[in-house]
Amino acid sequence: MLGLRAMNSKTRVVSVRVNSESFVNVKEMVKLIIRTNSLLSSLDPSFPRLEFFECDIDIRHGFFGKQYALFTEEGMEAVAFMKRYSGIKLEGTYTGKAFAALLDDGRKSVFGIVKGDHF
Repeated sequence: MLGLRAMNSKTRVVSVRVNSESFVNVKEMVKLIIRTNSLLSSLDPSFPRLEFFECDIDIRHGFFGKQYALFTEEGMEAVAFMKRYSGIKLEGTYTGKAFAALLDDGRKSVFGIVKGDHF
């Protein structure tokens, strides 16, 4: 997100939480981004100092499950979907849950995709 903002990209980053909300939350993300920005600026003065606010952060919490590294039904369905239709192997903690969120967005036509049986 920091790198995209530094290059003036309008790309929206959506995070999918895979750990406890006490670790992964909007306040902690903003702190981490600000600290990283400070570090990069101190190492390279040409790296811009940017502002980030809580409203800049989008974290999906609905795909976490019960605990870290515990696979979810939705995540494993997403893993199977990706394997079946593309041959790409995902794992269940990170990429499976992230892809489950993406498939959910597709089902809800979040991206303007026409609903159909592809999702």
